[in-house]
Amino acid sequence: GLERESGRSVAVKVISKSRIKMLAPGRELMVYDEVRILRRLDHPHIIKVLDVFDTDAELSVVLELAKGGDLLEYILESGR
Repeated sequence: GLERESGRSVAVKVISKSRIKMLAPGRELMVYDEVRILRRLDHPHIIKVLDVFDTDAELSVVLELAKGGDLLEYILESGR
């Protein structure tokens, strides 16, 4: 995504509420708790949650954009 005011690139994670209910019945509140905790964190080694948009169908979490690829892929390629 693109932040309109500053023009900086951001990551947007869209979470389907129906998928949460299907995969983890009764655990929808865990997702909200996790997002609430992440919003409070402020550490240089943790991606910051910038904003959250909650609709009837989806929860969209706007995050700082981390470039450089997937950590799991890096670990697998480097062997450690």
